Amino acid sequence: MNMPEQNTRRTLYPLASMALAASLLCATAFDATAGGTSAQGTLHVSVVVKRHTAIRMNAPQSLTISESDVQRGYVDVASPLEVTVRSNVPEGYTLALQNQGEQVREALVQGGSAPLVVSAGGGSLSRRAPRHGLWTETLALRVRFQLSAAARPGVHAWPLTVSMMGM
Repeated sequence: MNMPEQNTRRTLYPLASMALAASLLCATAFDATAGGTSAQGTLHVSVVVKRHTAIRMNAPQSLTISESDVQRGYVDVASPLEVTVRSNVPEGYTLALQNQGEQVREALVQGGSAPLVVSAGGGSLSRRAPRHGLWTETLALRVRFQLSAAARPGVHAWPLTVSMMGM
């Protein structure tokens, strides 16, 4: 019989916290009764959850510019740029996009809250957390590169970098 795969990290953290609390409670009870007297007390347990944020991106390695793209003045990237964010930061995150390379003047990025123009100075896209706790969000970003006057046909390095920072 096939058992469904479980997220062991999600299962183990609460179990470890409960085991720690139970062992502390037992140790306190043992110490109190070892001297022959009974005592009542209060045990305060607190847990700090560290902030976690990770980004995974599925982007092309290069940009192909044809002669007709140069004449038209732009290139629409055929497949979307996929950005997956996994985090527990309740405020959300910001994606910082930077346009690099001499072939591209600016990039028009769609798929966030609103269209974003990424010029030489860069641009940013802020997103609120979709819910509390650990969450995952995948954005499919469509990109149109407006070509610069220096653009030439050929295969060039991918001109758009994406980094992330928590809010």
